[in-house]
Amino acid sequence: MRKGSHNSKRMRKAAIKRRRNRHKVEDRMSELPDDILIYIISRLTLQEATSTSILSTRWRYLHTHVTHLNFPPFEPDIIFGRGMFYRSVSEIKERFPKHVKMINDVLDSHRAEAVKELKMHMYDIEGGDMKKWVEFALTREVEILDINMIDFSDAYVARGCYNLGLAKLITTCKYRCCLKELTLSSVDVDDQDFDLLISDFLALENLSIRDPGNLKNVSIVGNSKLKHLDISDAALESFEVRDLMNLVSLRCHYLPRGCALWLGNIPELIELDTNESGFNTRPHDELFAKIPSCIRDQLQLLRLSTLTSVVPWVSKSNSQFWLVLIS
Repeated sequence: MRKGSHNSKRMRKAAIKRRRNRHKVEDRMSELPDDILIYIISRLTLQEATSTSILSTRWRYLHTHVTHLNFPPFEPDIIFGRGMFYRSVSEIKERFPKHVKMINDVLDSHRAEAVKELKMHMYDIEGGDMKKWVEFALTREVEILDINMIDFSDAYVARGCYNLGLAKLITTCKYRCCLKELTLSSVDVDDQDFDLLISDFLALENLSIRDPGNLKNVSIVGNSKLKHLDISDAALESFEVRDLMNLVSLRCHYLPRGCALWLGNIPELIELDTNESGFNTRPHDELFAKIPSCIRDQLQLLRLSTLTSVVPWVSKSNSQFWLVLIS
């Protein structure tokens, strides 16, 4: 009897163990190498990546090695209009230091030797340290840098573009061959800064500069690696793009009427994006008159912004053009 009872208990325990094993989830992801796990969590938002630290001791510090630092934009919820939500200036300034602390905490704890991407969209409010943050990225061999500074003042009056001190950052950068994509919005760029960007960051493939403040003359001549170029919202006096063997797309919005324009020997250019706002900008007919016919003939996508609707236009070579006319 005792032997049968003992066997019965052993069988019940085995049955319970089998049931538990059926419902047990095997953690195979934690068996992956650190490099693969870091690659995976680098595709998450920073908040999501940080939250993985609570999964186990193995995951505790993996988030400090992420290669994509895409910080959430600081959004003080300023929306004007009837019935819309509005935060006072004092409320916005109270919230901003917390956002700055979050950025500093992430960068101070970061352990990776290289950063693939740094993205920051924020208001230009006293207390931020954008120069230090950009310098951090440049010392970590950053490949993609996206900085958007939105103007902010107590009276909501434009103060001009944010002065990042580009010339000093460029000349002191040791890893100029790493940067491939650069986006600067509402950051002050003058002619000297722009020339340094083009001459020193030779690996640049995508360059976007919008609302650059003091930029007057753009000149890119030579066998650059640039594939995509965007110079918009600039009070340019001259715009010269020649002998770029790899340039595929060109965007130039709000090109002033008096701006001298030279385009030539851009054999791969197939996309052109420009606009005509009516506020001292160059009309489309004047713009096209300045573009050599060989460039016009090779275009496959033409985007024009003006004051009507969207109309498709197919060229004689059956390449499809789009006149995107915004009402």
